[in-house]
Amino acid sequence: MDEATPHLHIDYIPVGHYKRGVDTQNGIAQALKEMGYGDGKDGIARWRKSECDVLKEICVRYGITISEPQKSRGTMTVETYKEVRQLEDKLAHLCELSNAADSTEIPHKKSLLGKGKVIVSTEDFEKIEAEKKAAAVQQEIASQRAEKAAEAARNNLNHAERLAAREAEISENERFLETKLRYAEKRRLEAEELYNRQININSALEQTERECRQYKLDAGRVPYLQYKIEDLEKGLEKLAKTCSEKENEAAALNKIISEQEKEIIALQKLYNAVYDIAAYVCQKLKIDVDRAIQKRSDGYRTTYIFGDERKHSR
Repeated sequence: MDEATPHLHIDYIPVGHYKRGVDTQNGIAQALKEMGYGDGKDGIARWRKSECDVLKEICVRYGITISEPQKSRGTMTVETYKEVRQLEDKLAHLCELSNAADSTEIPHKKSLLGKGKVIVSTEDFEKIEAEKKAAAVQQEIASQRAEKAAEAARNNLNHAERLAAREAEISENERFLETKLRYAEKRRLEAEELYNRQININSALEQTERECRQYKLDAGRVPYLQYKIEDLEKGLEKLAKTCSEKENEAAALNKIISEQEKEIIALQKLYNAVYDIAAYVCQKLKIDVDRAIQKRSDGYRTTYIFGDERKHSR
């Protein structure tokens, strides 16, 4: 409540990220830059305006009317502003005392020495004079203090301007350093690329040397390999002859298998015919054909299966 507009003070910690030193640090300029409010001293002003716009939107949403912020202390610090206000209050009080002294009716009586002149007691006159002198002295002291406070405010303003200029200079230096860092990073990447290319070239040369050594070793083994090739060719001829013989044997076996398949087919047809006859006979005799076949397979006589004799043998 120390200004024309009631307000709150909010503590916050601006956090910025840097490429040099600790990656996360406390820094208002870098934090505002990362938040999109730009560089320089106007970054804070742009940020404050953005926050005020958000506050206005919220107030409008809930039907709250707000006025523009008024900073009656101007560029003065809070301490200086309070001191000036105290001095102004004292000046106002002294002015009231002076006006009261001027308007106070002093006990008097008309003088016989001339028109418009009055006679007051020496005690009352000296009392009023003393009060006016004291008020004048206090007013002068208050004026001097107010002048000092104003001078301090001007000094604070100059100091703030110097700080803003220094901040702008620091921001410019930061941009210069960032440019140098980007250039250095680019050079580092180029050097790293050249280094990797050199490594690849060295690796290719080593591979070529190994292949050359292997080629020389293989060239020395050519006579031995030729002998082995001739030996393998002879082996292949023998294998070819053996394969031909095996193919002939396989053809003969295939012929035998084909004849046996024909016999199997004929036997299958005969079996089907016999089964049909047996099924017909079993149906007439009311005997289960599959059970009869199973018993015959187990060694029972046919006469036993069909009931012609009671005894049987296996």
